[in-house]
Amino acid sequence: MPMDEAGSKNPLLNPDLPSVKEYRATCIPFQKSEYDRRLQLVLGSMKHKSIKLLVASKPSSIYYLTNYQTPGSPTQALLVAEGKLHLVTRELEATNCLYRAPYTTWSCYDEETDPLMAIVAAVKAFLEEGGSEAREKLVEIGVEENTGRLTNEDLNRLKQALPRCKFSDCSTLISEHRMVKSSAEVECARRAAQALEDGMNAAIWQIEPGMMETELSGIISHEIMRRGSEHTAYPPFVASGYGGCMGHYTAEARALPKEGLLFMEVGASFRRYHVARMHTLFIGPTEPLWFKEGREIILEAHRVARQCLVPGALAKDVDAAISRVMARYQHPHKKSQRSGYSIGIGFAP
Repeated sequence: MPMDEAGSKNPLLNPDLPSVKEYRATCIPFQKSEYDRRLQLVLGSMKHKSIKLLVASKPSSIYYLTNYQTPGSPTQALLVAEGKLHLVTRELEATNCLYRAPYTTWSCYDEETDPLMAIVAAVKAFLEEGGSEAREKLVEIGVEENTGRLTNEDLNRLKQALPRCKFSDCSTLISEHRMVKSSAEVECARRAAQALEDGMNAAIWQIEPGMMETELSGIISHEIMRRGSEHTAYPPFVASGYGGCMGHYTAEARALPKEGLLFMEVGASFRRYHVARMHTLFIGPTEPLWFKEGREIILEAHRVARQCLVPGALAKDVDAAISRVMARYQHPHKKSQRSGYSIGIGFAP
C-alpha cells in the first residue's frame, strides 16, 4: 500500500533521527534559495505551456529539483505544480527522500503495490486538492516520456487511469533549464575537474607495459576518488592497442603493449556534476611522427576553443574553428563529427 513520511511505520523513516538532521546540515549540496530558483524556472515554463502538473521521472530532473538520488532504478515520479513538489518512489528508496530531499514531500509504495497505481494515486490527490473545478475540467499534464523510470507502457496506463487529463510531452522542459549552470553548479564541476586532473596525472605516472588494463582502470578510479570524486555514471574507458578501435571499450584482462597506443576517457563527479577527460598516450621508446603531429594539432585546437568560448558564442562557430585547425592534420584519419558534448548531472543509464 502507498505510504508517506507521516504514515510510514518504518523506524528508519523518522525525520527526527539525529542522523537525518546531521546529514541535512552537512551534505545538502546547495542552499534552499538555489532549489527555489530552479523550481521557479520550471514553473515559468509550465505556465507558458499551460501545464498544470508536470510528471518528471528522469533521475537528473528529479535530482536537479530535489537533491534526491539513487543508483537503483525504481519506477518513480516527481510531481511538480505551483506550491507542490511531491516525489513517489519505492519504499526501499524512501530513506533517500528523507535524508536528501528536505524541501520535498514524498510517498512510497511497498513490494506488493503496483508502482504505477501509486503515481496515479498521487496525481488524483493533486486533482482533489484543486477542488471540484479541477476534477471536472480537462487538466493539462506534462510528462517526461519513456525515461526508463516511466516507460511508454506506464504512460499508456497512466492515460487510461486518468481520462480527465490531457497529456503533453515535456521531456525537455527541465533539461533546457539545466543547460545554463549557476555559479554554484560550476563550482561543483570545478571540484570534479580538479580531482580528475590530479588523479589522472598521478595514474599516468604508474603506467607500465605489461600492466593489465583492468589494473590501470582501478588505479585511475583510486586516484580520482581519493581526491574527492564520487562514483560516476560510466566506468573509466581504458583501451590499449586495437581496443581503441571499439567505441566505449571498457578495460579487460589484457596486458598493455610494449609499444602502441593507449586511449583513456575518464570522468569524475562531485555532487553528481560530471567532467570528462580524453587522453591518448604512446607506450614505447619513440613516438611516431604522426602521433607527435596529431598531439600538437589537438593542443592547438584546445587553445583555439578556449579563445572562442566566450559569452554569446554559438556552439557551431566554436566547432567550426576547431575543425579548421583539425583539417591541417595530413595523416590518414577520420575526424569525429563533433568537437565536444554537453555535460553536467550524470547517473548510470
